[in-house]
Amino acid sequence: MYKRKIEIILKSWLDTPSRKPLACKLKRRHAVIVVLCLILSSLVTAISSFNTAKGLAYEELDFALKQTLSEQQNDVITPDTIRQFRAHISIEALRKDSQIVVRSTPEQKVVYRAECSALSILNMSDQRLSLMLLLSAMLWSSMFLFRRKASEMRAFSPSPLTHYTNYGGIFFDETAKNFYDNTGKEIHFTPLQQQLMQMLILNPSHQIEKTTICNALWPNKPDASETLYTLIRRLKPTLEQNSQLQIECIRGRAYRLVGKMSDKCQ
Repeated sequence: MYKRKIEIILKSWLDTPSRKPLACKLKRRHAVIVVLCLILSSLVTAISSFNTAKGLAYEELDFALKQTLSEQQNDVITPDTIRQFRAHISIEALRKDSQIVVRSTPEQKVVYRAECSALSILNMSDQRLSLMLLLSAMLWSSMFLFRRKASEMRAFSPSPLTHYTNYGGIFFDETAKNFYDNTGKEIHFTPLQQQLMQMLILNPSHQIEKTTICNALWPNKPDASETLYTLIRRLKPTLEQNSQLQIECIRGRAYRLVGKMSDKCQ
């Protein structure tokens, strides 16, 4: 019973619009951590498997080289020597491009070394686990992106306990005092921009006199016309990018929210 009550409280707390950005942020961070851990594990596993295969490969090549040199009658490496060397290699993946490299030391000694390509070693290494981890990382990130997109599409299903005002593709949550676009993504305004938008969107005509705005936002400032002009100018791009609205100047005495049309005077 108490467990159920706690679940209800937590759900209602997370469902509050003001909490949603924090919850989404935590989910994004956790998803990124999981993907990075899977990719890192895949890389470490791949390198470890490659190094193990490399050790086995050179152990096999050194054994085949010793067998070949013990059967040689002279120190000259001929095509027959290479064929004989490859015949002593028991690992099929190493036979095709394995070679005997001859080097001389500063002491004028001849040194024989068996070598093969990194691709041959990679082919004989077991990379199944690393590929599975990499595939898991890709699936996890794909699922997260899909769920995030689906969550954004569902984000704006208004709760019966919350009152939304919708105008011109912009939603105002009167409970949390937040603005959202038509996908449910929160629109971030500055505090003064937020106050001005609330005044405009809650007004039945979506129109307010300049003097009313100045008295509400800057009650102690004798003439806030220039300050209001700057506020409107900076608000316009954010509003127009996130909605179908723009701010229109009415004969230099009022501002009004209207649908996007040709530019109006400021």
